[in-house]
Amino acid sequence: MLVEAAYTMTVCADNGLCNSTHEFAFDPLSATLIDSGVMGNVMCTHGSVGQGTIALGAAWHYAQYLSLTVGDTFWQPGNVNFNDSTYTVTCSLDTTDIFDYRTVTLNLQSSEQQTGYTKSLVGGEPCIPDNTTVGLPQIATAAAANWLGLKEGENLDGLFKSILQVSVVNITALEPRTPPWAFNDSTNALEDVLGLTAGLVLSRINSSTVAIENTYFVMATRIGSGKLYVLVFAIPCALSTIALGSFMAFSRPRSDRKYKTSSMRDLMLFGRNVL
Repeated sequence: MLVEAAYTMTVCADNGLCNSTHEFAFDPLSATLIDSGVMGNVMCTHGSVGQGTIALGAAWHYAQYLSLTVGDTFWQPGNVNFNDSTYTVTCSLDTTDIFDYRTVTLNLQSSEQQTGYTKSLVGGEPCIPDNTTVGLPQIATAAAANWLGLKEGENLDGLFKSILQVSVVNITALEPRTPPWAFNDSTNALEDVLGLTAGLVLSRINSSTVAIENTYFVMATRIGSGKLYVLVFAIPCALSTIALGSFMAFSRPRSDRKYKTSSMRDLMLFGRNVL
């Protein structure tokens, strides 16, 4: 539910567990907003750690934007007059059961042999580890990952531009995104973007202090075939090394006399005599 008043707008979640009043520098009820609009977004926590509700509300033209993020095309141009319209979305948030454990394989490749990424991480089948590494910090971080995107535009018009740009194919033509989604169980673009943001934020955490068993495979490049007979090809190099070492050890200078001078002319004559 969305309630408008002079210079304020109150967004209320359908479940009654989250609501927020947003103030603007202009009147949301003004007809001058026909080409723009206002939006109010809020995230509330309740229940266990990682559980909460996200409420989003928009008026006028921004109501179209919000409706398209959830795949509602009824508000597209030509279907209905969006003037003085409002739209709200309630999202249930629960990150307590989104984690599982998998055996992953990290591949490191030479940049000279790989034209794309030199690192790849491939996940395998789910598994049960000996030690649990996911706790309340990870659960809470995943739940709060979208707070910054939802607060974008606060104290201005409230529009969540960053979320909108990846939730709608064409913001000018008002074309919504369609599957495939990043997650198989996503039902619309907004849910998919919020979930993907939570995953990306959580992936940047490196706070685990629990030792995990690993298996390492190191690949090296061998020079030669590894057979004993290839040592024959090293004989010419060995003989050359011995010969050069002998020349350096047993060669004598042309004269054992020492010279000392500060004259450039003497140095020039010395050079001619040596040559």
